[in-house]
Amino acid sequence: DADVSGTSVSGVDALILQNIGGVTQFSGNINVTSITAGSTVHYISMRGASNSVTEPFVPANASHLVLGAPGGTWTFNGGINTSGIAWNTIISGTILTSDDPMTLKNVNLQSHSVLDTGSLTGAGDITFVSGLIGNGYNMTINTGAFAGSDVTGGALADMGTLTLSDING
Repeated sequence: DADVSGTSVSGVDALILQNIGGVTQFSGNINVTSITAGSTVHYISMRGASNSVTEPFVPANASHLVLGAPGGTWTFNGGINTSGIAWNTIISGTILTSDDPMTLKNVNLQSHSVLDTGSLTGAGDITFVSGLIGNGYNMTINTGAFAGSDVTGGALADMGTLTLSDING
């Protein structure tokens, strides 16, 4: 299987990943309008320290999705929904949306992490599809100060400290 490896991506409207049977990995920052990753893409790793995508990110790759770096930040201005990936959503650092929903499948932590939707209108729900495995790391979950944003999902396992902060659903 072919692998794709790169560092940073910016100044690109659409980052489209397709027909990649091996590992797709970006070690640097990604700042784009949209990212498309369909079922013809296997393992995806995007580990930059400061990343953003403007439109909703809805990957459907055939294996794991790795997002972030310890102490790093991913901002999904249109929200994120990983329920279509085949395996796990592996998170390090902070995952943010701008008052947009966050739906994450089979979450595994690789460092202390924060999920924050910054909800101002009640649209910033956080949903765990199948659950969250902490691997001993701490997690802070925040939906913002506006009433109407909820946190829902499956079982929690092997967590360090779980902090629920500013949940006003």
